[in-house]
Amino acid sequence: MDFLSIPRLAWKICTSFQIQSLVLVLLLSCSDLTPCCADDPPPAFLTGPDGAEMVLIPGGTFRMGSPDGKGFPDEHPQHEVALQPFYLDKYEVTEDLYARFDPNHTFPKGHELFPATRVSWEDASRYAEWAGKRLPTEAEWEYAATGGDGRFFPWGNDWNPSALNWNENGKDDGYAGPAPVHIFPEGYSPFGIASLSGNVMEWVQDIFHDYGKPASSREIRRVLRGGAWIIGHPAFLRCQYREARPPRYRSPFTGFRCAMDPPPPGK
Repeated sequence: MDFLSIPRLAWKICTSFQIQSLVLVLLLSCSDLTPCCADDPPPAFLTGPDGAEMVLIPGGTFRMGSPDGKGFPDEHPQHEVALQPFYLDKYEVTEDLYARFDPNHTFPKGHELFPATRVSWEDASRYAEWAGKRLPTEAEWEYAATGGDGRFFPWGNDWNPSALNWNENGKDDGYAGPAPVHIFPEGYSPFGIASLSGNVMEWVQDIFHDYGKPASSREIRRVLRGGAWIIGHPAFLRCQYREARPPRYRSPFTGFRCAMDPPPPGK
């Protein structure tokens, strides 16, 4: 036997073993790594640029509007809408938050957590832009209110007078007008959004138009959703109910909340 071949053979065996071991270590190490191309899901909750709590509303398809024989004419025809995920303010924009945007905005002492009112659609749009957000679309608003199952009220199909701030309560709830945005937890929507029925009507992005038809070029009115504390009949407090007012309309009954698109993957 060539004794010189023995070290060479041993070296080959040893080297082969070392290479195999190194490959095995690398494979085991890589198995614990998150692929660089994997998209982390957006967080379920976040604080918006303006400091407001926001909730992730998952994308989905739902039937928007009222079924035949229900609701008012402008809630028909019921139609299918597909939405991408979006964030929505958990609460209506408060007096305190709005005053940070507009130093000239005044409100009674102690009303920091009440909804900002006497805000026009133009005002609300400017606030949303300032905050790095936008107004929700009408479809997004209704989807967030119903959870996508077509319920009449954020809490379900049955009327619950203690789940919202509305006129029939009078001062029984302790408020003759708007109430703080965080109360009435019974009325939260399936996604955990507060006051989508009652308290203040909320501006959305859309120009008013009949479902299934484009908006008229002469139409300037914008859509309001959700009813308000002044309303005394459940029909006007349903998730499907629509109102329309000029973009400069202001009243003690109107407010808003903001929406925001999730950041692109990797951001």
